[in-house]
Amino acid sequence: MGLTYFESMSIAHGQRVLAAGEPIASARAAMILLHGRGATAEDIMTIASEVQQPGWAYLAPQAAGNTWYPNPFTAPLESNEPYLSAALDMVSKLVERVEPRVPAQRLMLLGFSQGACLTLEWAARHARRYGAVVGLSGGLIGPDGTPRDYPDGFDETPVFLGCSDVDPHIPKERVLETGDIFKRLGAVVTARLVDHVNLVLLLPLAGLISAAVAIVVGLPALRIRGLYLAVTTLGLAVLMQVAVQGAWGIVPVHLNELSPPLARSLFPGFAYQLGNLIASKNAPIQAGIAEAHGNN
Repeated sequence: MGLTYFESMSIAHGQRVLAAGEPIASARAAMILLHGRGATAEDIMTIASEVQQPGWAYLAPQAAGNTWYPNPFTAPLESNEPYLSAALDMVSKLVERVEPRVPAQRLMLLGFSQGACLTLEWAARHARRYGAVVGLSGGLIGPDGTPRDYPDGFDETPVFLGCSDVDPHIPKERVLETGDIFKRLGAVVTARLVDHVNLVLLLPLAGLISAAVAIVVGLPALRIRGLYLAVTTLGLAVLMQVAVQGAWGIVPVHLNELSPPLARSLFPGFAYQLGNLIASKNAPIQAGIAEAHGNN
């Protein structure tokens, strides 16, 4: 899916908007995607590639400093100002730019993590019939007890809420409360809480599976020589990259969300360099295998 940069917008956050799919001028439907804390418009646009539909326009605005507001979404509302109001105003302006071409009934709003909170809060404050509203790991913004006197009017807008049942940043109680509020406002809500997966057990299991796949694929490859070995290795590497990025492209975004706020600027680079350190033994290992087979 080709990516372009939508026309710059004079808004409080002052950021660009990444566009993909059909040009908005000729689109029959549109989706606005809001990224999470510490992420980018390019990150959230990977979701668009998974749900790409002919004739749809996909728009992903970029937050200033990669963050829509500085504090947790459950913090007092005033502690996130003026950033929260600026972010909400940005969504309003973007919707206003889209609506002359695509009516609200064919406009989908989707957000992940901090972007999901922003998406849900904006939609609740501007309730009417939308194509759909999707909140992935998010809930309405504000501490417990925040008045939720939003005007109703969703007119059976489909709303999907998805989250882990043990998300360290998104209490499942807030997700369920958000669903109840949207139902009260006239939306048709589907909420899914994913059972917690024990990463301590999952990571060693993933390592064992990867080792098994490497043996199954690697042993036959050792029988190939010369140029054919190089071509086979390159083909498998490209296939692996496509498969891993396609299936798990959203994982680095979620890991960035889990890192402490003060470490978010360090985390991506550290993880990348740590991977390089681990992979640095790859070349000597390959050289040793080549020598054992007569450099053939």
